Amino acid sequence: MGAKIDPEADFISGIFNFCDRWCERCPMTSRCLLYFQESKQRNEHLSNGEDPDDLEIVLHDVEENLKEAMDMCRQLIEDEEIEVDEPEEPVVLPERVDLSGNPLHIKAHKFAMDCHHFLDPLSAYLHEEESRAADPVQTAHLQDCFEVLSWYHMQIAVKLDRALSGKERQSAVEGYLNDSDGSAKVAYLGLLRSLDALTKVYEQNKPMHADIMPLLNKIYELIEDVDREFPGHKTFKRPGFDN
Repeated sequence: MGAKIDPEADFISGIFNFCDRWCERCPMTSRCLLYFQESKQRNEHLSNGEDPDDLEIVLHDVEENLKEAMDMCRQLIEDEEIEVDEPEEPVVLPERVDLSGNPLHIKAHKFAMDCHHFLDPLSAYLHEEESRAADPVQTAHLQDCFEVLSWYHMQIAVKLDRALSGKERQSAVEGYLNDSDGSAKVAYLGLLRSLDALTKVYEQNKPMHADIMPLLNKIYELIEDVDREFPGHKTFKRPGFDN
């Protein structure tokens, strides 16, 4: 990524593989190599008067990052004098896993869409509270709940899809890297935080009880399903977070 890394930096290997990517709220950014590299890259664009979110800039960064990763691999092979054998037979990975009929996939995406629709009235209610100068502490709690639900509701479905796909591929290809339990754990933690946020909104806003209860029931079902489908998530140790 073009960023020089401090050799004394105490980065945790692989910490970014099983996080929720909410860097603004993460206490471990100083130990994350990916955060360091992305922040460095973003600041360089800003200092050059470039928009780091511009599509052309993003695509160029992705291309440069891939080139740098390949160069690092080649250099490591040369420095360590590693012999790379060509496989006798081409490795064929399974095609994209079709999850359309999977009950957990269906439930997770249904929750994502229902929660997405719920965010509109919640946002309207939050603005009403702010406009009438309601208790600032209570308003801040509602704002936090809104942000939590906004961040996790789609991510939960994505992480569960990754967990389900990994589980299918593991059974199809011997030795396939299995990160299913790690992805399931990230989704599980997102469910717990969403549950806490919805419960707080329920306690503060009686008129929305009818909208909130179905979402709470869906979360409880998803938590039970994740525990049943991926029991290993309970003991999975995410680097840096669960040590």
